[in-house]
Amino acid sequence: MLAEKGFSITELMISSVIGILVIITATRFSASLHHTLLDTRLANALEDELRSLQELITQQVSRADYLAYPPLATMPNLMTPAVSSTLQISHFGSEQANSCITFSYDKDNSGSYEHEQNELLGYRLHNKAIEYRVAGKACNKGGWHDLTDARTTSITRFQLALISNTSWGKTILVSIDAHSAINQDIVSQRQFIIGIPNAR
Repeated sequence: MLAEKGFSITELMISSVIGILVIITATRFSASLHHTLLDTRLANALEDELRSLQELITQQVSRADYLAYPPLATMPNLMTPAVSSTLQISHFGSEQANSCITFSYDKDNSGSYEHEQNELLGYRLHNKAIEYRVAGKACNKGGWHDLTDARTTSITRFQLALISNTSWGKTILVSIDAHSAINQDIVSQRQFIIGIPNAR
């Protein structure tokens, strides 16, 4: 009768070590893949946030100083004095210079800028977030509301520079730098130009 032959203790030890090495390698690869996927998701979220900010700020600021002409019957004469520009660039407290913009535009074509119609607008940098203007408050006043969430996105720069001012309107350059609040190594920058044809 033939004796049954199995694995020797040496062979079992070698196969166990190989199995452990495979498990360790797979675990490390899985952890690395998880971090890569998380970083990719955070980077995409940051880019989406800055893209949305650019679209919103461009859309709103480009309308600055628009004012509908009142009907001719209500105008005392055709030489009505020109209205001065509502576009102002400043900053809040100790924030960076030129990090706040306020402006108005006539949303309802009434021929005037009105609080009730939310026609006094603005954006500013405050505490690593971009805020939007509420109730026509000035750059140096409290009570603005967060547009970005500092828990997920940290805005490190929001600056506006007037680059042209002609009879055809104004042009400003907007610069935004940000990083993920979860992983500060994930950064993004945006620079874009806004033409404001109605600006006086």
